[in-house]
Amino acid sequence: MEYKINQIEHEVLSILYNNGNPIERSLQRVLAHTDINGRERLHNYRGSEILFARKNLVRMGLVELIDAQRRHDLEEGDGYTRVGDDVTFYYSDLDKKLKLTETGVQWCQHHPAKS
Repeated sequence: MEYKINQIEHEVLSILYNNGNPIERSLQRVLAHTDINGRERLHNYRGSEILFARKNLVRMGLVELIDAQRRHDLEEGDGYTRVGDDVTFYYSDLDKKLKLTETGVQWCQHHPAKS
């Protein structure tokens, strides 16, 4: 099955594919991932676009979302916002891990990263 993948979704898949060595990463670490030039790969995208891309990848079955252990040091509703962002990333979402499914790995093998 062929998927319609936008640039943000492609970036997330590429980060998780990790040049052929799939990794499991929290959304926080995906957001902070840097390219070989030291630039954050998702820096230019709005938070709402990133959250929507994550939701689409899970819905398509390319990425699995793994719930994180509850952080007891935070009050309900505490969150994190990147400078100039349009949404608040709540810590409960930032701590959830993203992992490529077998279908996601196969997709990445047939669609090499463009960066």
